[in-house]
Amino acid sequence: PTTEDDQTPLRLDSKEPKKPAREFALKEARFAMLQRTAPEESDRLLDLMQADIDERWKWYTQLAEIKRRVPDEAANGQAAQDGDEGDDAQGAQEDR
Repeated sequence: PTTEDDQTPLRLDSKEPKKPAREFALKEARFAMLQRTAPEESDRLLDLMQADIDERWKWYTQLAEIKRRVPDEAANGQAAQDGDEGDDAQGAQEDR
């Protein structure tokens, strides 16, 4: 939380991925080997990987848009006083 108005506690320090994950993954030996030995399974897993990346990016951008502020102590004190008065009034009615 922040004490500033219109501030978000989470800031993304990277840009949205532009290249498909498949392009990166197939440059790696372990993924390229899977592509050669089991192409259908490799395609399925690469599609799952891309879907997960897309979903995570969407989640992170949503989190980064949330504005959160430290509660104002004065307002909390007033709310607590208001709540105490209600309890006293209820107790007085029960005594009658």
